[in-house]
Amino acid sequence: SASIFCTIFHIFIYISPSTLRISNFNNDYGVKSVTVNGEKASYTVNDDGTLLLNQFTNVQEDMNVDVQFELGSSRVVVHHYLKDTTTKIADDELLQGKINDDYETEAKADELYSLVTDNNGEYIIPSNYKGKFTSNPIEVTYYYDFNMVELVVNFFKNDTNESLAPSIYNQYLVGYRYAVEALNIPNYRVVNVLGNENGTLNREVTEV
Repeated sequence: SASIFCTIFHIFIYISPSTLRISNFNNDYGVKSVTVNGEKASYTVNDDGTLLLNQFTNVQEDMNVDVQFELGSSRVVVHHYLKDTTTKIADDELLQGKINDDYETEAKADELYSLVTDNNGEYIIPSNYKGKFTSNPIEVTYYYDFNMVELVVNFFKNDTNESLAPSIYNQYLVGYRYAVEALNIPNYRVVNVLGNENGTLNREVTEV
């Protein structure tokens, strides 16, 4: 009687009258190539990872099946969310590579947002921001908060640093369009303005 010999790695074999079914128990590996008696063979890989060879009807002679495996591919998905939400401040990023290859991610540089900080004021970086690709997809999530900036309005006597009224300090989001007005100070009128009375706040303190 004829026999079928298989050279494979971490597999389970089931032979029906016409089909050789090969199940790979090591999820880190995928099928690279299959040869039957030294010649390339066509095959089908099912969703469950099993490999099917369908050319074994009426086998009359010994057959040597060689299945070559290689490390499979995997992915890392990087999220950039607003603090305590799943609201995106930037599109997800997809990194792809071979299992056991190194990967590294980084936060987004953005004018409007910064990474959240801990009680010591240190940026919070996800623990898996770098590592190695695994057989299971990896998710890396960065959280951000709005950037705030200070707007300071001063009221000085002309050409001096003598204050005629307490300065006004306010915090606004970066990108906020502001407009300031002079105070009505008895016995004084506005003769000069240093800085812009209106504009858009950037990450630098704005002083008028």
